[in-house]
Amino acid sequence: MQRNHAKSSNKEMREIEVALLKANPGGFRNAYGNFNAIHLGPYSMSIQGSTGHYCTPRSDFHVCGYISMELLLYKKGRKYDIWKCKDVKSFPRVEELLERNTERNYPIGWVDMELLNDLYLHLKTLTRS
Repeated sequence: MQRNHAKSSNKEMREIEVALLKANPGGFRNAYGNFNAIHLGPYSMSIQGSTGHYCTPRSDFHVCGYISMELLLYKKGRKYDIWKCKDVKSFPRVEELLERNTERNYPIGWVDMELLNDLYLHLKTLTRS
């Protein structure tokens, strides 16, 4: 499927997109209409996009068709409060995540794919140490 935004049409796939495709064979939703979470050690990233999620475009696209997506972060199966957790506070772009979550609500909506990719790489690094 062709990418839906010109910004990255000439770039290789981001690691987050590769991980999403690995968790979601063929890039499609599970039986419940959601994308499967990405698991990194104790962390799970639920990254969603559809007509009912906080994403751009707000449509039912293939997993790699979004500019921004909705994020829920879990640690050991429990929702992870990004305002309190030291693991996310050590993320160099944490302020950008906090800006999208000013009311401390979950999920965090309209998170840019580059930011999701950087968070994924950060959590991946933490699981290796």
